Amino acid sequence: MKKGFKFGIIILLIGFITSCKKENPDFKFYSCEFDQSQYNDPMYYSKWIDNKEDALKTKLTFVDSNLNERNLDSLYKEIAEHLFIIGGGGMYVPVENCSAEIKNDTIQINFKGNYMHEPVGEAASSFVCLEINRKKYPNYKNMKVIYIDTNL
Repeated sequence: MKKGFKFGIIILLIGFITSCKKENPDFKFYSCEFDQSQYNDPMYYSKWIDNKEDALKTKLTFVDSNLNERNLDSLYKEIAEHLFIIGGGGMYVPVENCSAEIKNDTIQINFKGNYMHEPVGEAASSFVCLEINRKKYPNYKNMKVIYIDTNL
């Protein structure tokens, strides 16, 4: 009986480890807040931020207060941030449900929204920051960004 129990635990652990979502270290998503009035894309209010002045101008802040403590001068030497708004109405998108991949000249942002089916009320839009390694992807500003709802 003990051998069967140990074997079952080992199989359970292997299944758990292999089923965990693998994160792509090239892309990080964070919940944030920013002033969307000056953004390029009226559909997603998206904009690239790659310097301290733009970050301050857009009033970019993060929900995780530790991220707000980073040195912006050194940060933007390594990364660029793509800010966008997604969801709203009957859908809320947690940043944990976002992923990204590069296909040719396109950054594809995949998201899975949580849909509300209540007769009254709406979900708030999600303000999201995608951080990308600007040294690894020096043409990030020339890439097209598309948003894919994986629920569809």
